[in-house]
Amino acid sequence: MRKRQAAARKAKKKDDYDPRYLYNGASMQSCKEGGTLLQVVETPIHDLGFWLTASDGSCFDGTMFRQCDMSAAALVWGWGLRFGGKTGESKFLYKWYDSTACLRREKFATSLGDCDASGEWRLSIMGELSSDRGKYCIVRSLYNEVRMVKCSPTGNQFEALTITPRGSLGMNAK
Repeated sequence: MRKRQAAARKAKKKDDYDPRYLYNGASMQSCKEGGTLLQVVETPIHDLGFWLTASDGSCFDGTMFRQCDMSAAALVWGWGLRFGGKTGESKFLYKWYDSTACLRREKFATSLGDCDASGEWRLSIMGELSSDRGKYCIVRSLYNEVRMVKCSPTGNQFEALTITPRGSLGMNAK
């Protein structure tokens, strides 16, 4: 690993870089090659869970968008991280009140189900929640139902979501 990092730093041109080796990134390697200890840093979303809120102030419950309610456990999410397989690691969304219920992509919609078959989810800096390595994005129907569509290359067809720590919605929440 260190040899690869050194080789990446010695690129002939300054604009040449290996995107696997970034200052604010991390890479995985076989345990046989050595490792390092990781430190868990607690944040409020790890202690209390979080809401996935849309720009209109509604909350994503896994299949629909509905009014945020501070007492509704069904609206609270957590991020999980699983290691292994071909891709190394994958992130998944689970229900805070029931860690065995994870967000799953169906053909054209979403559901809650077995976490082992939940697939990988990503939330971009623009708020795009997508599955299958960014191939399918969440959109909202006219009836506030969640639908899955192929992500647009221009990045303009998705429901923008924000991670909101529980209890910080203020006056908009019931």
